Amino acid sequence: MLLALEGQVVNLEESVGGMREKLKVVEGCTNELDSIKKQPRDLVLESLDSNVEKMQRLLNSTTGKLTKRNDAFEAMVIVLKEEKGRDEGFEYDN
Repeated sequence: MLLALEGQVVNLEESVGGMREKLKVVEGCTNELDSIKKQPRDLVLESLDSNVEKMQRLLNSTTGKLTKRNDAFEAMVIVLKEEKGRDEGFEYDN
């Protein structure tokens, strides 16, 4: 009976060893899948970051241009009001 138990223990140890090997294979596959899953996400994030930077530069450029145009427009309005005031006989104060 002792020999039978020893045989079963050996079989059990072999089974556990085989299961450990299979577990390592599964863990390797899982790690590989996690890596593959992460790659597209990283690419999307990089693309979005790049687009945000481009949009920010465009917004800054447009804001700068609009500010210059607004300043020029305000200067023209002041000049026109001054001219109108001279035509009407009085000075315009800003």
